[in-house]
Amino acid sequence: MKEPYKGLRPYEEADQDNFFGREVEKQILVDKILTNKLTLLFAASGVGKSSLLQAAVMPELKRPDRENLTVVYYNDWVEDPRVTLRNTLFKLLTATQPVSTSENLAEITTLPEFLRVATRFIPNQPLVIILDQFEEFFNYQRYSQYFLPFIQQLTQAILDHHTATVFVIAMRENFALELNAFKPELPTLLFENFYRLERLTIDNAKPAIVTPVTRLGFRYEDGLLETLVKDLGQQE
Repeated sequence: MKEPYKGLRPYEEADQDNFFGREVEKQILVDKILTNKLTLLFAASGVGKSSLLQAAVMPELKRPDRENLTVVYYNDWVEDPRVTLRNTLFKLLTATQPVSTSENLAEITTLPEFLRVATRFIPNQPLVIILDQFEEFFNYQRYSQYFLPFIQQLTQAILDHHTATVFVIAMRENFALELNAFKPELPTLLFENFYRLERLTIDNAKPAIVTPVTRLGFRYEDGLLETLVKDLGQQE
């Protein structure tokens, strides 16, 4: 039997059938992503932005009967992100799309050029690139030799309106001012489109608690749900 709750671990794409309570936020984000080149997602630590992205937004964007888009999720900021992000994109594209051998993606070293070529093989556009836990980029790379080169390449990719890509940068809200490092290149676009994810409301918390166990044939005793919601509301 599949566990109904994830505990402190973020929900992933495979957990989408057990993720509830964020329908409104999901639709707002999907609309923003589809109508903007860059979307910023902010939230306090533990509110659930990674879960929302992986278990709700990504499946919605990839639905065959809807947008049917290719979505790349990336959150590894320890090594040179110019290389690791490009490798993540390359692995996903070659695993899911027919890539012509005449276009040797593996030899392209810069992110903007790689995306210009890679998007030729995307059947439905745009290619959605989600950069999650972006605060870790600043934690790991601020004083490294990769810091400014990655900012420059990512900025070029975001400003390239001839390439069918859109970007989502998700990070803890207390790191938001770190994005000023992008301001010299993105003076107006940077904070033009953002969304702050709030904590679950009581009304949304109830289905998030009840629905996963109801689907397994169980139910909460009368009054227990109200006690749980009340206790959770008193937590930081």
